[in-house]
Amino acid sequence: MEQFNRLQKENSAKGIKNNEHYIIPVVFHVIHEGGSENISFEQIEDQMRILNEDFARLNPDTFKTPSVFAEYAGDTNIEFRLAKIDPDGNCTQGITRTFSNLTNGARNNVKSLIQWNPEHYMNVWVVKTIEQFDPDGGIVLGFAQFPNQLFSDGETDGIVIRHDYCGSIETASSNYGRTLTHEAGHWLNLRHIWGDDDCGDDNIDDTPTGKEPNYGVCDSNGDAAGGDFPYTPFIGACSSSPGQIITQSSGEMFMNYMDYSDDFCMNMFSLGQGERMRSAITTYRNNLTTNANLIATGTNDDHVLVDCPPIADFNSNYSFGCKGDGFEFESNFYNAPVSSVTGYEWTFEGGTPSSSNDANPSVTYMQPGTYDVSLTVTNDAGSNTITKSNYVSISPANAEMTGPYFQNFETEGFPIYEDYPEANWMISGNVTDSWERVTNASSPNLSPIDNGENTASFRIRSLEFDDAGETHTLITPGIDLSDLDPPVRAYFDLAYAKRSGNTNDLLEVHVSDNCGRNWTRRWDRECNEDTDDLSTNGGGNIVFPYTPSSSHWEQQSVNINSFAGRSNVSLKFVFSGTGGIGCILITLLFVKLQTYP
Repeated sequence: MEQFNRLQKENSAKGIKNNEHYIIPVVFHVIHEGGSENISFEQIEDQMRILNEDFARLNPDTFKTPSVFAEYAGDTNIEFRLAKIDPDGNCTQGITRTFSNLTNGARNNVKSLIQWNPEHYMNVWVVKTIEQFDPDGGIVLGFAQFPNQLFSDGETDGIVIRHDYCGSIETASSNYGRTLTHEAGHWLNLRHIWGDDDCGDDNIDDTPTGKEPNYGVCDSNGDAAGGDFPYTPFIGACSSSPGQIITQSSGEMFMNYMDYSDDFCMNMFSLGQGERMRSAITTYRNNLTTNANLIATGTNDDHVLVDCPPIADFNSNYSFGCKGDGFEFESNFYNAPVSSVTGYEWTFEGGTPSSSNDANPSVTYMQPGTYDVSLTVTNDAGSNTITKSNYVSISPANAEMTGPYFQNFETEGFPIYEDYPEANWMISGNVTDSWERVTNASSPNLSPIDNGENTASFRIRSLEFDDAGETHTLITPGIDLSDLDPPVRAYFDLAYAKRSGNTNDLLEVHVSDNCGRNWTRRWDRECNEDTDDLSTNGGGNIVFPYTPSSSHWEQQSVNINSFAGRSNVSLKFVFSGTGGIGCILITLLFVKLQTYP
């Protein structure tokens, strides 16, 4: 930060293009699970309108800036434009869409799902919710990375915001949409107006020193403290910084975009803030605004707009079901307007119908199994196809297995039983080749109803499948628990070891009584930098292929009392994360608690 301040002053002294108009190419990455967080192109366009109005001081509420500050409020000479050419030279609307559960409680991990070169684009990730950084803090609406981290941490450069604070229409919670304005300020090196300290310094001469952030200063009309101004709750509490033009006696600049005021209370950047942001561009982000980069990203004034081919995508109301269940599919293509589409071509493996040309078809599946679904979307500019493997999972309508139920992994063909398909286990998730049956597990035979010598187990190595958002799912067949009264538990044996302190793994157990249409999470363990209740080897790091000793095996118990007496109950083991050596499951049983303490 000190180096940047020095460079900024040098650039200002040299008069380096601080009055030039800068254009910044932008890409939005929408991370979603098919819900309302998958915001529309129109909502993103609306957010871009607000962002550019705020940075150009063309926002309709400039008249609310108090006169003492109005002469220091101004146009930043910075403009943001959605990219029209992607990194591969393809036509784009400046929006990508990625299906991932990382949209929930998002942090920097969402950035590893997709990022365009930060030296060519400003990356904005739109998510459902953001992880709360401070346990005592409020809801996090967005966060950004400062420009001085670009070269050391370029893989996380950009801005993350919640979908309901993006823009002012549709899913947006207000009609102001200034979360991105605030975060773009950080991305261009602006600090909070109170300097993130008690009477801290934001290094801007035309913003008064602030003691702390302002909350709830304005009413819903954006008027200050019942119409009273100057607003001076901390008058005399802070000393002015050297060279400061505006002092605390002028009142709090709560209407500044870099305060914590409500959106309807904000309406200005200062001239000094504009200069600091332009200096951040010339110092750290200069490649973004070069003419060559504007041409390469399609954001130059002379770029000729053309229709883009669609990018196919879809979702459905369910991905699991019983034999005979129906599914509703919905085309969610992007990169082109709906009005431009000339055709849809669906293929439903195992479904009835097996194909369709409707935008949103209905399909029924009559045989158990896992099935692929494909969609091709076409317009005059081209076509695109997406195939989702093992997208639909169908189970028998009536469970053939009965409780008490026991399962080990000694059968060589597991999870498939050629002669008894009703006993098949199902591998699902977005990665299906990561589970493996191994025969050197050294199980201590924790389950007393098993009289055999267990040597086989089912394993997932997250070290080998470590892309963010990958899930690895193992599902039992339906089990009839009609003859079991509460209390009832499911037991399984577990051995797990982490590779390093950077491991971030999660194992969950979910239960369903309707072939997976609805799941209830009943058990979870995790291993990360904050907690480790998943490791069974004492928490030590393992840096070689993991073969657990007998002491590494632990028996786990899942309370399924609420599912006792149900006729078709399934368990789902979901493993996700990066960096673990092994998550190994062996011997699973459903049993009434009284008979197995």
